[in-house]
Amino acid sequence: MRFLRLSMVANALALGACSSGVESTPVGGGGGSSGGNGGGSAAGGAPSVVLLLDGGTGTSTGPTADANCGGQVTNLKRRPPNMLLVLDRSASMSDTTKGNIWTFVVPAVEGVIQSTQNELQWGLEMFPLGGGNPSNECTAATLPTVSTINPQVALANYAAILAQIPATATGDGTPTDTAILTATAYLKSVQNDYPRYILLATDGVPSCVGAASSTTSNGVKTGVTAAVSAISAAAAAGIPTFVVGVNSPSSASSLADLTAMADAGGVGLPHAVCPPGASASTCTGAAYTGFYLATDQTALATALNKIVGAVNSCQIQLSQLPPDPSFVAVKVTDASGNSSQIFQKGSGAETSAGDWSYADAGNTVVQLEGPACNTISAGAGGTFEIWFGCTSVPIF
Repeated sequence: MRFLRLSMVANALALGACSSGVESTPVGGGGGSSGGNGGGSAAGGAPSVVLLLDGGTGTSTGPTADANCGGQVTNLKRRPPNMLLVLDRSASMSDTTKGNIWTFVVPAVEGVIQSTQNELQWGLEMFPLGGGNPSNECTAATLPTVSTINPQVALANYAAILAQIPATATGDGTPTDTAILTATAYLKSVQNDYPRYILLATDGVPSCVGAASSTTSNGVKTGVTAAVSAISAAAAAGIPTFVVGVNSPSSASSLADLTAMADAGGVGLPHAVCPPGASASTCTGAAYTGFYLATDQTALATALNKIVGAVNSCQIQLSQLPPDPSFVAVKVTDASGNSSQIFQKGSGAETSAGDWSYADAGNTVVQLEGPACNTISAGAGGTFEIWFGCTSVPIF
């Protein structure tokens, strides 16, 4: 039997061979029948040792001409998502009459980023700019730009983000539409092909439309309309937006406005829909809330962790196309040593253990779904294996 086995530990890559009677040769090293492991970052650092396997003719001269699968060299790496935190720093976030939201926003945000900085590529955009002068509200001087995103998305970014978050929020106005348009433009320019997300944390509805004040006509707030449009455009570009409303919305209409923004982001929470013609005041409460509502530090940390859990990548990058993309097997093993074969989505063989699929048209990214993803999440201690089979040769 000829096959290539690729194995990955949740927090470090480990590729090796285990086939009796099969000679293995480490990439960049000499031959030999003993397996070997190399270390690497779970987010795609230096590649581990890869072993070439070949059933061939039984000689020890390396892969033979008929080794249509064993001679493939393929590295595995996790695909850490790009997560841009778009943080409202308008003066209302530090308003003592509202309980000074900033005092619980900052520690909750910092705690989540610190604990996930090696799994997600965090970046920070704060809006509005400036502060301390209400006459500047909704002016060009307060609008964020791509150049004001600091730090840009990267792993291990906790310290850099911590250094940028001020002790108090003093910005003037809430130009949410511009903040989202800026975030979208920036994430489009990021030089990697990992998933991209916006996490908007705000205490209320937008008060600006670009460099102009929001107005209300026939119950329609132009600031909300502009923000929804910007969030929809981001989603259409493949960049979902999570919306976190910190502190309770000041009115039923505010709840509806933030829910509309969350719905536009493509990753809003399931919620009841207010019947046509019904007043917003009759459609209040958690049942109608489509955004993540956080009224204190614990609730905010919980909301942020739920979002992180939703995006934490269970995508595994292969360095090249499998010899036969339809002849691949996936196995996960939990920390207790219990193994499960994970079947391809749509195969009809899926089980409660989860399933997998190719996440790209080139069949070089494997996406795990369901409990299988949880098994290999950081800290879970599980392992992940891909087996490349040769045509017409059973894998298991």
